[in-house]
Amino acid sequence: MFVIGFLAEEVVWLPHALRIIREEAPGVEIMLSCQSSPELALALMRGKIDVAFLRRETHTVGLSFRFLTKEPLIAVLPADHRLASRKKIRQHDLARETYISPTRLAPVSKQCAIFETRP
Repeated sequence: MFVIGFLAEEVVWLPHALRIIREEAPGVEIMLSCQSSPELALALMRGKIDVAFLRRETHTVGLSFRFLTKEPLIAVLPADHRLASRKKIRQHDLARETYISPTRLAPVSKQCAIFETRP
């Protein structure tokens, strides 16, 4: 079994990655694991997953990171918010704002595990 870890918001590339794996290793059973970035790093260090697509984490002894893409930081605000009319918002503009997030570790919409078997 080959286990791939990823962040919930990073699923755009998933069908393409699965197609490549199926072509390269057609008989391999694939398990997908959706977790926060720190959890993915820990799972890699513990040997629970084989590869992960995550953000760079500190305290990751034995892991090698490769940059794949740069992602924008997006703020979703109420229409009447003091920053809503700006075209660009700097990170420090948001320093005193209240955030809604299901976890304190990293933004992740939910925990999920998807198993896929191929004939």
